[in-house]
Amino acid sequence: MVHKDAEKASALAAAQLNQLYVLSSESTASIEDVVKATKGHGLKYFELDARLPEAVRKDLIDRVAAHPCFKGIIINAQYLTGRVTENEWKNDFALPPHLVAGNLIKYKDSYGNSHDLRNSYGILDNKNNMSLNDIHKMKAYLSSERSDMKVVVKGIMCADDALAVLGNGADAVYVSNGSHLKAWSAPSTINVLRSISLAVKSKYPHAEIYVDSGARRGTDVMKFIAMGANAVFLNKSVMWGLNAGGVDGCKEIFEMMNDELKLAMALTCCFSTTDITEKQVIHMIKPKL
Repeated sequence: MVHKDAEKASALAAAQLNQLYVLSSESTASIEDVVKATKGHGLKYFELDARLPEAVRKDLIDRVAAHPCFKGIIINAQYLTGRVTENEWKNDFALPPHLVAGNLIKYKDSYGNSHDLRNSYGILDNKNNMSLNDIHKMKAYLSSERSDMKVVVKGIMCADDALAVLGNGADAVYVSNGSHLKAWSAPSTINVLRSISLAVKSKYPHAEIYVDSGARRGTDVMKFIAMGANAVFLNKSVMWGLNAGGVDGCKEIFEMMNDELKLAMALTCCFSTTDITEKQVIHMIKPKL
């Protein structure tokens, strides 16, 4: 919607700068198109919507596993309803009619019940939601041919959920609050990250913690790392770069964030990301009354 090359451009920018890229199951560019655009280069994860029918999920996993550049499956478990937000209602927003869901168009006739791209052709359904036991099943399914692929669960917003998914076989947790688009009082990810990190690292020290939502500057990335994140994902800022300049625009965003992070680290005497701790972050300055 923001650029003709869509995910093919943003994935290529990430590959050229050795950045991890996440492709959504509901993207406009297909798995195969993104792999072709990047010539199989660059580390990639695939985000799998938990509301998809089981047969569709399995076929998507097979399509992803066929390409060695994909190293992980992210189970997106944070949506229990449709994604229409208050802003979309107010602005009467609609996706341009020429767009298609590159990954899901294959399943439209067999599993869909509408022509609405915003609703993923009606393929998504709460009745298809995955359970914790499905994490074990996915790990077992991948173990025969792609045991190198990680399984990550996205939508974690509390320590109990993080420990539950790791206890059921997940390799990493992904702290994300996409549901705040429906509940405006939901906490930000930075506010819950520290408690999740402490709980995870005490019981699963080798588990990784990913986070998104709100990183607009390199200093934001540093704060997330200080609170325990191993990786920080960018959303809107990459979209802005894509709209402004395609591949080069995305690369400029990545490079700007990287430069800002390096500067923030230098000014706080951090020589590597492992040096970044909560000590570098001032949480709040209370005004004198």
